Amino acid sequence: MNPKSKTENIERDDQIPRDAICTCKSCHHDFFRDCIKSSCTCCEKDEHSMILDGTEGFLSQKPESYFGEASKIRNEDLIKTMKVKGFLTDSKVEEAIRKVPRHLFVPSNVIKFAYEDVPLPSQNEQTISQPSVVARMTEWLDVKKGNKVLEIGCGSGWQSAILSFLVEDGKVFSIEVSSLLFEFAKKNHAKAGIKNVEIIEGDGSLGLPEKSPFDRIIITAACPKIPKPLVEQLSMDGLLVAPIGEFMQSMVLLKKTKDGIKELKRELGYSFVPLKGKFGFQSV
Repeated sequence: MNPKSKTENIERDDQIPRDAICTCKSCHHDFFRDCIKSSCTCCEKDEHSMILDGTEGFLSQKPESYFGEASKIRNEDLIKTMKVKGFLTDSKVEEAIRKVPRHLFVPSNVIKFAYEDVPLPSQNEQTISQPSVVARMTEWLDVKKGNKVLEIGCGSGWQSAILSFLVEDGKVFSIEVSSLLFEFAKKNHAKAGIKNVEIIEGDGSLGLPEKSPFDRIIITAACPKIPKPLVEQLSMDGLLVAPIGEFMQSMVLLKKTKDGIKELKRELGYSFVPLKGKFGFQSV
Protein backbone atom coordinates (compact mmCIF):
# COMPACT_ATOMS: atom_id res chain seq x y z
CA MET A 1 0.00 0.00 0.00
CA ASN A 2 1.34 3.41 -0.94
CA PRO A 3 1.85 5.85 1.95
CA LYS A 4 -0.73 8.62 2.28
CA SER A 5 0.28 12.09 1.18
CA LYS A 6 0.16 14.96 3.65
CA THR A 7 -2.83 16.39 1.83
CA GLU A 8 -4.67 13.09 2.06
CA ASN A 9 -3.86 12.79 5.73
CA ILE A 10 -5.17 16.19 6.64
CA GLU A 11 -8.46 15.39 4.95
CA ARG A 12 -8.94 12.17 6.91
CA ASP A 13 -10.68 12.37 10.28
CA ASP A 14 -10.27 8.65 11.01
CA GLN A 15 -6.47 8.70 11.22
CA ILE A 16 -6.21 10.21 14.70
CA PRO A 17 -8.48 11.95 17.19
CA ARG A 18 -8.58 15.62 16.17
CA ASP A 19 -8.29 18.63 18.48
CA ALA A 20 -6.20 16.42 20.71
CA ILE A 21 -2.75 15.96 22.16
CA CYS A 22 -1.10 13.53 19.74
CA THR A 23 0.97 11.80 22.40
CA CYS A 24 -2.29 10.55 23.93
CA LYS A 25 -3.72 9.03 20.75
CA SER A 26 -2.81 5.45 21.64
CA CYS A 27 -4.87 5.79 24.81
CA HIS A 28 -8.06 7.13 23.28
CA HIS A 29 -8.08 6.38 19.55
CA ASP A 30 -10.42 3.40 19.99
CA PHE A 31 -12.56 5.43 22.38
CA PHE A 32 -12.86 8.25 19.82
CA ARG A 33 -13.67 5.74 17.07
CA ASP A 34 -16.48 4.31 19.18
CA CYS A 35 -17.82 7.84 19.77
CA ILE A 36 -17.88 8.42 16.02
CA LYS A 37 -19.89 5.23 15.56
CA SER A 38 -22.43 6.49 18.07
CA SER A 39 -22.72 9.88 16.34
CA CYS A 40 -23.35 8.74 12.78
CA THR A 41 -25.07 11.35 10.61
CA CYS A 42 -25.16 9.31 7.40
CA CYS A 43 -28.56 7.73 7.89
CA GLU A 44 -32.10 8.46 8.96
CA LYS A 45 -32.17 6.24 12.06
CA ASP A 46 -33.40 8.04 15.16
CA GLU A 47 -30.64 6.60 17.31
CA HIS A 48 -27.98 7.89 14.91
CA SER A 49 -29.14 11.22 13.55
CA MET A 50 -28.35 14.55 15.20
CA ILE A 51 -31.51 16.63 14.78
CA LEU A 52 -31.42 20.38 15.14
CA ASP A 53 -35.09 21.16 15.56
CA GLY A 54 -36.91 22.00 18.78
CA THR A 55 -38.01 19.07 20.93
CA GLU A 56 -35.52 16.60 19.43
CA GLY A 57 -32.43 18.79 19.54
CA PHE A 58 -28.87 17.89 20.41
CA LEU A 59 -29.50 17.69 24.14
CA SER A 60 -32.98 16.23 24.12
CA GLN A 61 -31.97 12.91 25.67
CA LYS A 62 -29.86 14.04 28.61
CA PRO A 63 -29.67 11.32 31.27
CA GLU A 64 -30.45 12.32 34.85
CA SER A 65 -26.82 11.69 35.79
CA TYR A 66 -25.89 14.93 34.01
CA PHE A 67 -28.04 17.17 36.16
CA GLY A 68 -27.18 18.84 39.46
CA GLU A 69 -24.59 17.37 41.80
CA ALA A 70 -23.78 14.39 39.57
CA SER A 71 -22.49 16.62 36.77
CA LYS A 72 -20.50 18.67 39.27
CA ILE A 73 -18.80 15.53 40.56
CA ARG A 74 -17.97 14.40 37.03
CA ASN A 75 -16.60 17.85 36.19
CA GLU A 76 -14.44 17.83 39.34
CA ASP A 77 -13.04 14.45 38.31
CA LEU A 78 -12.14 15.90 34.90
CA ILE A 79 -10.48 18.90 36.54
CA LYS A 80 -8.42 16.59 38.76
CA THR A 81 -7.37 14.55 35.73
CA MET A 82 -6.15 17.64 33.87
CA LYS A 83 -4.27 18.88 36.93
CA VAL A 84 -2.53 15.52 37.37
CA LYS A 85 -1.51 15.59 33.69
CA GLY A 86 -0.11 19.09 34.15
CA PHE A 87 -2.46 20.79 31.69
CA LEU A 88 -4.41 22.79 34.26
CA THR A 89 -2.34 24.96 36.59
CA ASP A 90 -4.10 28.35 36.65
CA SER A 91 -6.76 28.77 39.33
CA LYS A 92 -8.82 31.22 37.24
CA VAL A 93 -8.95 28.85 34.29
CA GLU A 94 -9.83 26.01 36.66
CA GLU A 95 -12.74 28.03 38.05
CA ALA A 96 -13.91 28.90 34.53
CA ILE A 97 -14.00 25.21 33.58
CA ARG A 98 -15.84 24.51 36.82
CA LYS A 99 -18.47 27.15 35.99
CA VAL A 100 -18.98 26.06 32.37
CA PRO A 101 -20.02 22.37 32.40
CA ARG A 102 -18.96 20.56 29.24
CA HIS A 103 -22.09 18.41 29.01
CA LEU A 104 -24.06 21.49 27.95
CA PHE A 105 -21.92 21.73 24.82
CA VAL A 106 -21.81 18.20 23.41
CA PRO A 107 -24.29 16.28 21.20
CA SER A 108 -26.73 14.16 23.19
CA ASN A 109 -25.53 10.89 21.69
CA VAL A 110 -22.03 11.34 23.15
CA ILE A 111 -23.05 13.10 26.35
CA LYS A 112 -21.94 10.15 28.48
CA PHE A 113 -18.37 10.97 27.41
CA ALA A 114 -18.64 14.68 28.25
CA TYR A 115 -16.31 14.49 31.25
CA GLU A 116 -13.69 12.23 29.72
CA ASP A 117 -10.46 13.96 28.74
CA VAL A 118 -10.89 13.20 25.05
CA PRO A 119 -12.05 15.06 21.94
CA LEU A 120 -15.60 14.27 20.84
CA PRO A 121 -17.11 14.08 17.35
CA SER A 122 -19.36 16.90 16.28
CA GLN A 123 -21.05 17.97 13.04
CA ASN A 124 -19.54 18.43 9.56
CA GLU A 125 -16.60 16.12 10.43
CA GLN A 126 -15.50 18.55 13.13
CA THR A 127 -14.60 17.81 16.74
CA ILE A 128 -15.08 19.22 20.21
CA SER A 129 -11.58 19.73 21.57
CA GLN A 130 -10.01 17.56 24.23
CA PRO A 131 -10.40 19.36 27.60
CA SER A 132 -6.64 19.27 28.25
CA VAL A 133 -6.09 21.11 24.97
CA VAL A 134 -8.71 23.71 25.87
CA ALA A 135 -7.07 24.21 29.27
CA ARG A 136 -3.58 24.56 27.75
CA MET A 137 -4.63 27.08 25.10
CA THR A 138 -6.70 29.09 27.59
CA GLU A 139 -3.86 29.29 30.09
CA TRP A 140 -1.39 30.38 27.42
CA LEU A 141 -3.79 33.07 26.23
CA ASP A 142 -3.66 34.68 29.71
CA VAL A 143 -7.02 36.40 29.37
CA LYS A 144 -7.60 39.42 31.62
CA LYS A 145 -10.76 41.05 32.88
CA GLY A 146 -12.09 43.49 30.29
CA ASN A 147 -10.19 41.94 27.37
CA LYS A 148 -11.63 41.82 23.86
CA VAL A 149 -11.01 38.32 22.51
CA LEU A 150 -11.39 36.85 19.03
CA GLU A 151 -11.86 33.10 18.60
CA ILE A 152 -11.48 31.47 15.20
CA GLY A 153 -13.58 28.31 15.14
CA CYS A 154 -16.44 28.40 17.64
CA GLY A 155 -17.33 24.72 17.31
CA SER A 156 -19.75 23.71 20.06
CA GLY A 157 -19.18 26.98 21.94
CA TRP A 158 -17.45 25.48 25.01
CA GLN A 159 -14.11 27.27 24.51
CA SER A 160 -15.74 30.67 23.97
CA ALA A 161 -17.98 30.11 27.01
CA ILE A 162 -14.88 29.54 29.15
CA LEU A 163 -13.32 32.69 27.70
CA SER A 164 -16.50 34.64 28.47
CA PHE A 165 -16.12 33.77 32.14
CA LEU A 166 -12.52 35.03 32.15
CA VAL A 167 -13.12 38.36 30.37
CA GLU A 168 -15.97 39.18 32.80
CA ASP A 169 -17.13 42.61 31.57
CA GLY A 170 -15.08 42.24 28.39
CA LYS A 171 -16.27 40.71 25.13
CA VAL A 172 -15.62 37.57 23.11
CA PHE A 173 -16.20 37.41 19.36
CA SER A 174 -16.19 33.94 17.78
CA ILE A 175 -16.28 33.13 14.07
CA GLU A 176 -17.58 29.78 12.80
CA VAL A 177 -17.48 28.72 9.14
CA SER A 178 -19.96 25.83 9.49
CA SER A 179 -23.64 26.77 9.46
CA LEU A 180 -24.54 23.70 11.53
CA LEU A 181 -21.97 24.47 14.20
CA PHE A 182 -22.90 28.16 14.17
CA GLU A 183 -26.48 27.24 15.10
CA PHE A 184 -25.33 24.56 17.55
CA ALA A 185 -23.05 26.97 19.43
CA LYS A 186 -25.73 29.67 19.61
CA LYS A 187 -28.20 27.20 21.13
CA ASN A 188 -25.61 25.98 23.62
CA HIS A 189 -24.74 29.51 24.71
CA ALA A 190 -28.42 30.30 25.17
CA LYS A 191 -28.86 27.20 27.37
CA ALA A 192 -25.79 28.10 29.42
CA GLY A 193 -26.82 31.74 29.81
CA ILE A 194 -23.74 33.13 28.05
CA LYS A 195 -24.29 36.84 27.36
CA ASN A 196 -20.92 38.36 26.45
CA VAL A 197 -20.08 36.26 23.39
CA GLU A 198 -21.06 37.22 19.85
CA ILE A 199 -20.93 34.35 17.36
CA ILE A 200 -20.51 35.22 13.68
CA GLU A 201 -20.88 32.85 10.74
CA GLY A 202 -18.10 33.32 8.20
CA ASP A 203 -14.48 32.84 7.16
CA GLY A 204 -12.49 33.03 10.38
CA SER A 205 -9.17 33.30 8.57
CA LEU A 206 -10.19 36.84 7.59
CA GLY A 207 -10.78 37.84 11.19
CA LEU A 208 -13.22 40.57 12.13
CA PRO A 209 -11.62 43.89 11.13
CA GLU A 210 -14.65 45.98 12.06
CA LYS A 211 -14.25 44.93 15.71
CA SER A 212 -10.45 45.05 15.89
CA PRO A 213 -8.00 45.42 17.50
CA PHE A 214 -8.21 42.40 19.80
CA ASP A 215 -6.28 41.90 23.02
CA ARG A 216 -6.25 38.15 22.51
CA ILE A 217 -6.80 35.85 19.52
CA ILE A 218 -7.23 32.08 19.70
CA ILE A 219 -7.32 29.84 16.62
CA THR A 220 -8.86 26.42 17.22
CA ALA A 221 -7.93 24.85 13.88
CA ALA A 222 -4.60 23.90 12.31
CA CYS A 223 -3.05 26.75 10.30
CA PRO A 224 -0.46 26.47 7.52
CA LYS A 225 0.78 29.76 9.00
CA ILE A 226 -0.82 32.54 11.01
CA PRO A 227 -3.28 34.36 8.72
CA LYS A 228 -2.01 37.87 7.95
CA PRO A 229 -5.37 39.55 8.74
CA LEU A 230 -5.27 38.13 12.27
CA VAL A 231 -1.78 39.49 12.88
CA GLU A 232 -2.98 42.89 11.69
CA GLN A 233 -6.03 42.75 13.97
CA LEU A 234 -4.04 41.85 17.10
CA SER A 235 -3.46 44.81 19.41
CA MET A 236 0.02 45.96 20.42
CA ASP A 237 1.27 43.66 23.20
CA GLY A 238 -1.61 41.32 22.37
CA LEU A 239 -1.29 37.53 22.50
CA LEU A 240 -2.25 34.93 19.90
CA VAL A 241 -2.31 31.14 20.37
CA ALA A 242 -2.70 28.68 17.51
CA PRO A 243 -1.71 25.21 16.27
CA ILE A 244 0.66 25.47 13.28
CA GLY A 245 1.38 22.70 10.80
CA GLU A 246 -0.31 20.07 8.64
CA PHE A 247 -1.02 16.57 9.95
CA MET A 248 0.81 17.17 13.24
CA GLN A 249 0.99 20.66 14.73
CA SER A 250 3.01 22.71 17.17
CA MET A 251 1.05 24.90 19.56
CA VAL A 252 2.56 28.39 19.47
CA LEU A 253 2.05 31.48 21.59
CA LEU A 254 2.87 34.77 19.87
CA LYS A 255 3.06 38.35 21.10
CA LYS A 256 2.78 41.47 18.96
CA THR A 257 5.49 43.99 19.82
CA LYS A 258 6.76 47.23 18.28
CA ASP A 259 9.54 45.13 16.73
CA GLY A 260 7.14 42.63 15.20
CA ILE A 261 5.75 39.24 16.20
CA LYS A 262 7.66 37.45 18.96
CA GLU A 263 7.26 33.75 19.68
CA LEU A 264 6.92 33.16 23.43
CA LYS A 265 6.15 29.43 23.56
CA ARG A 266 6.06 26.39 21.32
CA GLU A 267 4.93 22.87 22.19
CA LEU A 268 4.97 19.89 19.84
CA GLY A 269 2.46 17.08 19.57
CA TYR A 270 -1.04 18.30 18.65
CA SER A 271 -3.57 17.35 16.00
CA PHE A 272 -6.40 19.68 14.95
CA VAL A 273 -8.87 19.78 12.10
CA PRO A 274 -7.55 22.08 9.34
CA LEU A 275 -8.48 25.75 9.13
CA LYS A 276 -10.85 26.51 6.27
CA GLY A 277 -11.05 29.77 4.36
CA LYS A 278 -8.91 32.11 2.29
CA PHE A 279 -5.88 31.84 4.59
CA GLY A 280 -6.46 28.23 5.62
CA PHE A 281 -5.60 24.96 3.92
CA GLN A 282 -6.76 25.19 0.33
CA SER A 283 -7.33 21.42 0.00
CA VAL A 284 -10.25 21.39 2.47
